[in-house]
This record gives sequence, C-alpha cells and structure tokens, in this order.
Amino acid sequence: MKDLQDLNPNPLTKKEYFVVSSMLFGLFFGAGNLIFPIHLGQLAGSHWVLATVGFLVTAVLLPLLSVLAVSVTRSEGVYDIGVPLGSVFALVFMVLIHLTIGPLFGTPRTATVPFTVGVQPMLPASWAHVGLFVFSVLFFGAAFLVSYHQSNVMNSVGKLLNPLFLLLLFSVFLMGLFILWVLPHTRQPRLLINMPAFLMAFFRVITQWTR
Repeated sequence: MKDLQDLNPNPLTKKEYFVVSSMLFGLFFGAGNLIFPIHLGQLAGSHWVLATVGFLVTAVLLPLLSVLAVSVTRSEGVYDIGVPLGSVFALVFMVLIHLTIGPLFGTPRTATVPFTVGVQPMLPASWAHVGLFVFSVLFFGAAFLVSYHQSNVMNSVGKLLNPLFLLLLFSVFLMGLFILWVLPHTRQPRLLINMPAFLMAFFRVITQWTR
C-alpha cells in the first residue's frame, strides 16, 4: 500500500486537471481521428453503433491504457516499461515504438496531411514538391520550438494550441452543417458485407495508424 501513495505533495487543482486533459487530448488527437470516423460511418451504414465501439477501443481505450500504464508504473519512458521483461526487450521495444511513431510512419504524415489539405490546393502543380519542403521545414521548426522545453509543453498544448484547435474544429463543423443544410447530399452509405462492424472498425483503425 505504501507504494501506491501519491508522491505529489501538491495535488492538482481542477483547473490543472483540465489543462492536463486538454494537453493529452491535443497530443493524441490527429488527422485520422477527425477524418476516419466519418469515412467509417459511411462504410458501416446502419451498423454504426458496433463500428463506433470498435473505433473507440483502438483509438481511445488503447491510448488511454498506455497513459495509465506509464502513470501506474511511474515509468520515465517506454524503456522503463519494458525493463521487467529484460533489458534487450526494453531496448528493442523502445526503438520500434519510436520508429513507428517517428520517421517511419507518424512524423512524416503530420506535415504531409496539413500541406495536402490546406496548402497544396492553393499552389501551382509545379510548386508541389518545393512547397512541401518549405512547409515541412517551417512546420517541424515550429514543433521543435513548442516542444524543446518539456516544462512548457503542458502550457503550450493544453492552454493555447488545443483550445485554438477545438475552436477551429467547431467552426469547421458549423460550416459542414451549413453546407449540408444548403446543399443536401443524396449519397447512400456502403453497408458492410463480409466483416462485422466491430471488427471492421477495430482493424481499420490499426491499419490507419501504420499508414
């Protein structure tokens, strides 16, 4: 029981809990979490409830469990989590995790998705590669400045970037509802045929992570 005692002499206030929650949401929420559920709903059709459960298991529950695992074990990183299974396993596990969320899959997409959606349509086709390079330099430079000092990440993301993102996201939703009201679409959803809705959503989220 002694090991389970709170080691923080100054418990967080409700305001600080809100900021931490905002930071976690901002760190985990990505383009796939915004775009993919809509596409998933179109595929699921009337089976959207099971599809939603499958999506929530992989896109919400698993990331939350990872945060809880770090918190409960009081680990300082991925390596510490794997140490009980051996130093070799911990090292390999840490390298694979960082490669997956880093240069192999996650990191490049953080620049290419906003460039493709927000910048490339405004550029001539011949400027696409140069534009992507310039945008990537500016994007990752800004990300470096925000995250270089770890003590400022909670304030930068939780108090500034994520509230601003939620405001912009709410504006996009309002615009979407307005367009849907003015120009209603008649496209019918494609129903699931060969796979249960839950499994389809579960595995599609996993494959989305690795793209």
